[in-house]
Amino acid sequence: MLKRLKKIVAGISALVIMATATACGSDTKWAVQYDDYEARAGIFLFYQMSAYYDAISIITEEDSEFDTTDTKALKSATVEDTPIVEWIQNDTTEKVKIYLEVLKEFDELGLSLTEDELSTIDTITDTYWEYYSEYYTTNGIGEESFRDINTYSYKRDAVFNYYYAEGGVEEVDEQELKDYYEENNARVKYICLNSTDSDGNFLDTEMETMAEDFVTRANNGEDFDTLIDEYEQYKEDLSAEQEAEAEAEAEAESETESADGTIESTSANSSNSTDDTTIGDSSSESEEVSTDTETEEEEDPYPNEYVVTKSEDETSGSPTYKVNQEIFGHSNYGDAFLVEEDSAYYVVVRYDIWERDDLWTDDTKATILSTLYSDKFDEKMLDAVDDDLVTLNDKAYKRYNPLDMEF
Repeated sequence: MLKRLKKIVAGISALVIMATATACGSDTKWAVQYDDYEARAGIFLFYQMSAYYDAISIITEEDSEFDTTDTKALKSATVEDTPIVEWIQNDTTEKVKIYLEVLKEFDELGLSLTEDELSTIDTITDTYWEYYSEYYTTNGIGEESFRDINTYSYKRDAVFNYYYAEGGVEEVDEQELKDYYEENNARVKYICLNSTDSDGNFLDTEMETMAEDFVTRANNGEDFDTLIDEYEQYKEDLSAEQEAEAEAEAEAESETESADGTIESTSANSSNSTDDTTIGDSSSESEEVSTDTETEEEEDPYPNEYVVTKSEDETSGSPTYKVNQEIFGHSNYGDAFLVEEDSAYYVVVRYDIWERDDLWTDDTKATILSTLYSDKFDEKMLDAVDDDLVTLNDKAYKRYNPLDMEF
């Protein structure tokens, strides 16, 4: 009788534990509710992951030697004078509020996505989920949440454009976009003259003289593309010369060894072998094919040209940070100038970017508009949130510790 009673009690206890566990899981299926909108746990975790990376970025910017793999140090770290976990949760909450406000306004404004956009969302989701599913699912983010995030990005663009794009209620003047584009982008052509050859031999004086000559000739009216071709030919000739010297040295060494009775010279056999080949015929056929291909291909109206973006980071910049700064400090379009680097000389010409109509596209405008107004849009969405309608799920916040994520 006593054994039976113990079994019954144990059974009841097990049921209670299972019910409690199920309730806990159910209680944390969502993290934030706003009016009729809800951010499920997967959405919350996605933005928590983003907030985590933001926190790490701030920490390492302040202390480049901080070991982000040191769990103990990370737990005691602060971000902007706030404990890291608290900072991440606060930032996650802001990101989720923006997410929910965008969804709300998208519906209230009567906006919709096109069939092409919906199809693109499916393609993006399916493609990226195939590669990153393990990474996301390990951290509690399911495919449905991943799809919702991708859908949200398009809805966000729609609401953003409602306010700031052409015809929007707060339309941004196109001239503002053009001013930013001109200030942060440049059309250039350049020649990079390395101070050493492929064998590491120092050519500083020779390259400096050549670079200065190119600057003078370019500013005297010579076609810069011709100068580029000239330098390319110089490099090819120099390389061929070095190869020939290396072959001659190897042959001389081989003949010396042969004379010593070490090995037999194979130079004669090599010559006969070359005479028996049909390289000439093959070359002719190759040239004909190449000519036909070049005829079929459309000629580039802007050969050797690059559009470089202004760099604010000393560790980056195209083609180098120093050259990049010189480019944007040079406003005499069409004039060649010289920039000396530690291991190279750069001969550069900057051109007027507005001479190319093909660069000022709708995509370019959209990118600049987003760069200039994305933060302002986030602030607008946050200001629009009615906090009286926001409910934070404390159980979800306690359960999902950002430092428990696996990266």
